[in-house]
Amino acid sequence: NGEAVMEFYNSSSCNNITVDVTGRDRNNIFSNDAITITRFNDKPQEQEQTEETTAKQPEEAPMDSATLAACEYHHERAMIYYNQKRYKDAVTMFAELVQYRYAPSMYYVGLCYLNGTGLTKDEEQAYKFISDAAELGEKAALYDLAVMKENGTGTEADKAKAHDLFTKSAEQNEPRALVEMGHRYLDGTMVPQDKVKAEEF
Repeated sequence: NGEAVMEFYNSSSCNNITVDVTGRDRNNIFSNDAITITRFNDKPQEQEQTEETTAKQPEEAPMDSATLAACEYHHERAMIYYNQKRYKDAVTMFAELVQYRYAPSMYYVGLCYLNGTGLTKDEEQAYKFISDAAELGEKAALYDLAVMKENGTGTEADKAKAHDLFTKSAEQNEPRALVEMGHRYLDGTMVPQDKVKAEEF
């Protein structure tokens, strides 16, 4: 009847216990946190205007060290699933970290949308998540954002903007961006041809 009873045991003495529940139905992620209820829906669904579904998203605040450590730990676990090609399991874990605006997990959600791994392929959603991750400082995301902007993947192509992103990514010593800039100076693409600079990159 849509109800479940679960028992669990806590090894410590405490006054309050916080329970975080996540469920999955195909490409939909559901959580007791209203922020994630429709984040991964392929098609928007009509929802009842309840207190849970209309809850406002809290304002972003700097992540404290304990929360950051927890996000890093769970992201590493999700990456184990991802590298084992258990993409749906990985996406479920990434989804929980997205609500904390944890950039590495946002980036991998973008990759899952981009490649259709664990989620239905959606280039526009991929661009959105990868762009957000890049804005939050994820180095790898900045390079992929440049590639998407160069090729018009999930967004309007803009070679000048793409070059700017490649440059910024190279300034952060992203290896793929350094190689890309090397080729650009070698070929004279968007920059004056300079074989010395090309070799440096």
